[in-house]
Amino acid sequence: MDERMPWQTDNPMTILVGGQEFMIIKSGREYADQLRRITAWLSSLGSGIGVHLREMGLSPDRSSGTELAIALFSLGLDPDNLCKLGAALLGSDEQFVAEHFDPGWMVDAIIRIWDNQIGLRFAVQRIQQRFFSNIGGGRN
Repeated sequence: MDERMPWQTDNPMTILVGGQEFMIIKSGREYADQLRRITAWLSSLGSGIGVHLREMGLSPDRSSGTELAIALFSLGLDPDNLCKLGAALLGSDEQFVAEHFDPGWMVDAIIRIWDNQIGLRFAVQRIQQRFFSNIGGGRN
C-alpha cells in the first residue's frame, strides 16, 4: 500500500500547501527567483551554516537532499528563518508559510529541489566555499 502524504500530488514537481499547488521544480525566471531567494537565505545565516555542513561531513556536490534537510533542521532555526526558507522554496510570501508551516512538506520540498536542481547545488557550493575561505578552512 503506497500511502500519500497530504502535501504530495500526482506531479513530482509540485507540492500541496494550504490547499494550493506549488511548482517547486521551477524553470526560467521562476527558477532564477527561487535560486536568488534560497541563496540569499543561506547567505543570511552567515558562516555558521557552512561550518555546520562541514562538521556533518556534507558537501553540495556529494550530499543528498535528505542529508541536507537533516542538516538544516538540526541547526535549530527560529520560526522566522524557517518561514523565510519555506517561502523561498515555494515562491510564496512568508505570511502564507507562517500560516501553513509543516516540517513534512518543507523537508519533502528541500529533498526534491536539491535532488533535481543542479544549479542550486552549484550555487550552494560556491557560498560554502566562500564562507570556508573566510574562516580559513576552504578553497576557491
